[in-house]
Amino acid sequence: MVEPAIEMYRGFEMIANVDGDVTAGFYVATQTIRLTSQGTRMVVEVEGVATGRFDTRERAFAASFRRMIEAVDHHLDRAESR
Repeated sequence: MVEPAIEMYRGFEMIANVDGDVTAGFYVATQTIRLTSQGTRMVVEVEGVATGRFDTRERAFAASFRRMIEAVDHHLDRAESR
């Protein structure tokens, strides 16, 4: 497995793990988001844009981060509507 990539978005730490190789393609193995102020982790299902095989590691990471951004936005929108 490749070293995980970490990005920050709207107060959340997003962690993506990608596996695979150039022959078989790369895929998103796991993705987790964590609210940095509380430390609570949420596992984000690998679905939508993050499913499938990608020809490069970078495209797999990009797809994972797009999916996690959707999850963060959804979570915050639900919290704001309460």
